[in-house]
Amino acid sequence: MFYEIHPQSQTFGTKIYCPGYQLIDNDEYTKEMSMYLLELAIGQTDYEAYISSVEPLTAPLADTKDFCPLVDFYSLIQETIEKEKWKEYTSPLDIYSIYEPNQDFAHDSLRKDMKIIFTTHPMLVEETLGEKNDVLLDLKAKEGEYGYVYYANPFSGKDNALFRQELSRQLDETLSRLNLGKVIGGAMGKSFSYIDWIVFDPEGFEKAFEQIKKQLDPKVELHYVTFHEFMN
Repeated sequence: MFYEIHPQSQTFGTKIYCPGYQLIDNDEYTKEMSMYLLELAIGQTDYEAYISSVEPLTAPLADTKDFCPLVDFYSLIQETIEKEKWKEYTSPLDIYSIYEPNQDFAHDSLRKDMKIIFTTHPMLVEETLGEKNDVLLDLKAKEGEYGYVYYANPFSGKDNALFRQELSRQLDETLSRLNLGKVIGGAMGKSFSYIDWIVFDPEGFEKAFEQIKKQLDPKVELHYVTFHEFMN
């Protein structure tokens, strides 16, 4: 495989060469195969954290300076991370993407006032913004759910962001320790702040959440809504 290092984004652009690709007419199939082989070789976490692009090649590039056998690419990534002091991740749930919704911020209603979104689950954000529910239904079939905690912003300016960050950390530590759910992102809005969740045990989560709310500062009133409820 051939690669290019992008220091600013701390990622690799990759091109996977396989002679057998010449026998496949559909470019989408060769790309999907390349993505599958690369993730198999380096693991899901490194794939999501450090790969910016994957392209299939039916012939090797003339310049083989930045070439690495696929089986050795994981070691190359680790060496680069250590040498260049790149950010490290322990799981895909540590990897956040940032979104700035293209909408009218005059909105004050739930999930319509969002100015910035950060998430470990881009597909969930894209589908819910587009009012689709395939991801929601898939998890519901597995007896889990996606939801969000929201509250009215108690401060102005950056104090809201700092408060949301600390509250998210505290809730995540408590509920993930009980194996009830995990924070997967959140958002800052004009009127509200949000903490997004993947919930493994909906009934247990809501019971624990009700108990946690009683221990919080009474001036902050937390609410929990499933994305399925919100979209319906």
